[in-house]
Amino acid sequence: MINEPLLLDFAHLPWPAEIPTHCVFDVDGTLANEKSILTAETNAALRNLDAAGIPIIIATGRPLPWSDFLFHDAKVKGWIVASNGAVVWDGFRDQIVDVQLLPASVAQRVIETAHELGVSYFLETADEILVSANDPYIPHVSQISMQTATGLTEFPRIAEDNIQWDELTKVCFAAAPARIDAIEAEVLSRFPSAVRGGPEFLDVTLPHVTKRTGIEYVHQQLGLNAATGLGAGDSGNDVSWLAMMGIPVAAPNATPDLRAEAKYILPATENPVADLINAILSRR
Repeated sequence: MINEPLLLDFAHLPWPAEIPTHCVFDVDGTLANEKSILTAETNAALRNLDAAGIPIIIATGRPLPWSDFLFHDAKVKGWIVASNGAVVWDGFRDQIVDVQLLPASVAQRVIETAHELGVSYFLETADEILVSANDPYIPHVSQISMQTATGLTEFPRIAEDNIQWDELTKVCFAAAPARIDAIEAEVLSRFPSAVRGGPEFLDVTLPHVTKRTGIEYVHQQLGLNAATGLGAGDSGNDVSWLAMMGIPVAAPNATPDLRAEAKYILPATENPVADLINAILSRR
């Protein structure tokens, strides 16, 4: 039997007031609301966290161009682990500091498998995201995320003959949630390191590349200890790293596999992460 995480009471946080020393947040399903945006309340809470001198790390399946604007909008600085750990960005220097490229042979097999299974695919590099030229499946949440981040209303499409195979960091299977459910076992049998990046995605990076490896890289650069940090996530691509954090927190609608890794779960308030941050800071 899996123990359920403890529902947090913001008035009585169950850890010492001197921690966390830093915070790691997933974006979609955690920091972002159901419309895939950060509310004014969440941005204000991030500014307060930054002003208190508590380092902020974002760990997301999103590509970097859909992520770095979050810090700009919140008017804070921090680090981003993007593309499920394949790209690490130092926001203080506005510089990509680590990139893990996917071998061309793996990317080609993912695309061949997508064709075989009748689903679309997304391609990510360190600085852009592309979709298949023929009849791509574009999740509504991705359309919103792209438009919010870049102002674009149409995804860049690419013919397979024009793919730059030596620049890819991640390839995603994309389809309606029920279809992803149906193909997940088959995809995992061929790509065991694939993770569910959301209801409509299965993400493939290098087998050893995860959000955890990216977060560990940032910890090493900043001299941070995971045991004194707080992490919050909601889905499969957060499973690799959440349990290593001293304060592992599940978002209100977290998937069962993620809840199994968490000690605590956020109540379903309008701005749960903002409420958590405000509760932490109220004790400082």
